[in-house]
Amino acid sequence: MSERPIDAVVFDFDGVLASSIQVHAVAYQLTLQPLGVPVDVHQVYLREGARSETIIRSFMEEAGRDPDEELVGRLATIKQRVFERIGEPGLYPWARQVVETIDERGYPLAICTGTRRENVPGIAGELADRFDFVASEETYEHDKPHPQAFETAAEGLGVEPERCLAVENAPRGIQSARKAGMVVVGVATTLAAGEVAEADLVLADVEDVLDVIPAKPGKPPRT
Repeated sequence: MSERPIDAVVFDFDGVLASSIQVHAVAYQLTLQPLGVPVDVHQVYLREGARSETIIRSFMEEAGRDPDEELVGRLATIKQRVFERIGEPGLYPWARQVVETIDERGYPLAICTGTRRENVPGIAGELADRFDFVASEETYEHDKPHPQAFETAAEGLGVEPERCLAVENAPRGIQSARKAGMVVVGVATTLAAGEVAEADLVLADVEDVLDVIPAKPGKPPRT
């Protein structure tokens, strides 16, 4: 991994801190399959990081359906309602320890996600208060893998992207963070290690991130 100094840490949300990507996948299936549009769960994981509209449009195109923008927008709204109704996704068991430890080591923290902002505190609860900024789909124009999402997160923290470490679990997010200039740790939480190999470092578990982020030298821990 790069030896560049790190001043801040940016986490993807779904599939990194929250088990919500599995619920998103089911919501896409329940929304699109009645229209004759098949949804493969693995493909949802690979496309994670994009807005719902982008993912819905891609599945419709693959099924030979016309992705009319008005229809895509309605389906995205339906998918969000289905997501909210079918279950209560939670944080992964490691999320609280990892976030609290890195926060206490003195690093500003951000979330960079393709989901709606309302989903973050709804799932993370009080842990959301540990984050200094949330770059959700409402805060940027271009989906991952465009770098704008991670650039927005860095700007929200007041830190240059080149001095941020990003933690991602999907190819689109890894590409986005790398294009923004961040050091990227890929975690094999929802995909195989080979599918996140574009990252600067690939780890099996998010907990292992603690081994590569020491306490910031010369700065007291945040409390």
